[in-house]
Amino acid sequence: MLNELRELRLGFVHGLASRYQRIDRALVTKSLFDLYKEIHNLAGAAGAYQFEELGQQALQLDALLRVQLNKVDSETVDWVPITQEVQVVLTLTQQAIKGQ
Repeated sequence: MLNELRELRLGFVHGLASRYQRIDRALVTKSLFDLYKEIHNLAGAAGAYQFEELGQQALQLDALLRVQLNKVDSETVDWVPITQEVQVVLTLTQQAIKGQ
């Protein structure tokens, strides 16, 4: 059982590289929905695989993105705090990948 959990966690870490790229791409293209989708999925998975700090940061960003998604006009989206929070999440993602 312990080996299975370790393998699942390792699989999650290996998947972080592609998730990192999708998050970065969504940020560059300013696709708020794609960014939200990736962060939302990351928040749930990071907590499940015991990456608490990454999970907590992703949850905070998830909440910020939900507020922005509920705005009527996409022109009013404030990308500065989103970009700052995404950079924190991406840094933690890189650390998780390196730390495996």
